[in-house]
Amino acid sequence: MYGHRPAEAFLQESLQQYQQQIQPALTAIKGRLKTKPVAHFDETGMRVLGKLHWVRVASTTDLTYYGVHEKRGQIGMRAIGILPEFKGRAIHDHFQSYRLFSHCLHGFCNAHHLRELQFITDQYQQGWAVRMSQLLLAIQTAVARAPTANRSLSPRQCKQFADTYDNILAEGLAVNP
Repeated sequence: MYGHRPAEAFLQESLQQYQQQIQPALTAIKGRLKTKPVAHFDETGMRVLGKLHWVRVASTTDLTYYGVHEKRGQIGMRAIGILPEFKGRAIHDHFQSYRLFSHCLHGFCNAHHLRELQFITDQYQQGWAVRMSQLLLAIQTAVARAPTANRSLSPRQCKQFADTYDNILAEGLAVNP
């Protein structure tokens, strides 16, 4: 501001005050996330003072919490403090540390599946991977168009999608024994 750099002590004090002011909101967000039936978990690397750390996110449609820790695996997940107490369904990638939390259900993120299927399509030209991608996107579209109250598909739709999924999966297994 006005061509002057703020003093480092001023910035430190301001950050400490800000941290104190937002702490109740952060605690409330963490508490609410722990009680949700479904939450998404992910991580990405970032540099902190030249060293690799991990930004972790836990989110739902209406809540998001970010935390930073120097460890990527279970130690970092425990330190953030949401997943160790989460009892719902945790949606995440295939990183093994997520599955160490056996007190909750797990589901895998279809965005990661779609990337892996695209790799198979690009590298190996396997048609089943294209069809599986199309099916996953069709399911997503059908759920988005389902009645807003519960976003559920009819039993008939579920069976059709499940049968198609099983057929495509069998096709993939046949070419990749």
